[in-house]
Amino acid sequence: HNNTEPNLYNLNRMIDLTVADKKRKAEDEEFVSSKSNKTEDESDDEDGEMHIYDTCDEIRRKIRRLLAEGTKITPWLREIGGINSNSYQRFMKLKGPLSGCENGLYKAAYVYFERKRIAEGKKKTKKRLECEAAFPNGYSTVAERGVWCTNGYTPTVDSIGRVSIVPNEYL
Repeated sequence: HNNTEPNLYNLNRMIDLTVADKKRKAEDEEFVSSKSNKTEDESDDEDGEMHIYDTCDEIRRKIRRLLAEGTKITPWLREIGGINSNSYQRFMKLKGPLSGCENGLYKAAYVYFERKRIAEGKKKTKKRLECEAAFPNGYSTVAERGVWCTNGYTPTVDSIGRVSIVPNEYL
């Protein structure tokens, strides 16, 4: 075998990889363009960030319902933005309306469920409207790391994530 002749196996493999790369790139471009096509209900702020109006607990509830309907988690995570299954596991183990807001799954799943709601022509829920009123700019995707309060008071968080400082005698 002469070293100057191309190895037929390697050449065929390079061609197959090039075709696969082109296909993957086309799928990625299609995915990105589908993400940028916003509906009229998807409000953005001045930075182009989408406002999120569901709590983390609400997103977890919607994911559980989706799985109960027979959706397979791995393809769904790939579809909504290539979310890692470890991120999914961490997010789903948390409890609380604001717990997990920094996880990439939170925003990706919100976008998925919001688009699904709009496509199905469903109205906003009472809880959703309450969240919009309480948080006009939507929920933050940055975790809050504590609240300062004086002795004799305790911070509490309600079901939609509003933080209140209450005297200990009311707990």
